[in-house]
Amino acid sequence: RMIEAPNAEKGVELARLRQPDLILMDLQQPGMDGLTAARLIRQEPGIEGIPILALSSQFVADDEAKALEAGCNGYLTKPVNMRVFLETVARLLWPAEVD
Repeated sequence: RMIEAPNAEKGVELARLRQPDLILMDLQQPGMDGLTAARLIRQEPGIEGIPILALSSQFVADDEAKALEAGCNGYLTKPVNMRVFLETVARLLWPAEVD
């Protein structure tokens, strides 16, 4: 089941309430950006361990490093290659089974 948030602030709030198995975080959002939201989630007891997959609409050389530093567990650029996306999601959700 998927839960969609209109912005990062609402996404952090929904993560607290619903505790999803995985968070897909768009880095470029109006208001709070995805990196700030990821940092907040990592500091929040109860949701700090939820895997976060960062998504970016443009490739910027250091965006991946910034995303990982903010606490994201993976980084993909759009348009997303579906095979790579599914492999990444599987690795984040079931790391012992994929390795």
